[in-house]
Amino acid sequence: MIVGDGPERAKLEEFVRSKGLRNVEFMGFIERDAMSEIWARAACSIIPSIWEEPFGMVVLEAWAKGRPVVAHSVGALPELITHRGDGLLVSMDSPAEMASSIQCILDDPALGALMGSAGRARLLRDYSKSSWQDGIRSVFI
Repeated sequence: MIVGDGPERAKLEEFVRSKGLRNVEFMGFIERDAMSEIWARAACSIIPSIWEEPFGMVVLEAWAKGRPVVAHSVGALPELITHRGDGLLVSMDSPAEMASSIQCILDDPALGALMGSAGRARLLRDYSKSSWQDGIRSVFI
């Protein structure tokens, strides 16, 4: 499932058609209320960013659902994600490494669940409202 829209969608749809892939579904934009069903079926979240992400909210969204992430190692993503701890980081210029990392999670659901749980724990520990408030409070007090 590819959720969301963007400038690459037409190219991706053409690629899928040209390869005769029948197991790829383009979902387009999904309203927040309908996302829980999508997350329930997801093994992981794939973040193939090609620009220097200043912060990856999409990582926190995946962790909130207990899902690991497979992401390009660009921008702040390597600062957020602990490789093989709460996700997998791959080189931006290696589609084979991306595919291999996704396959690793698909082949070992227990590993994916372990990384997803670690991500959720990290979200609650480091990025919760209370931890943010504690950080701000320490600046002003």
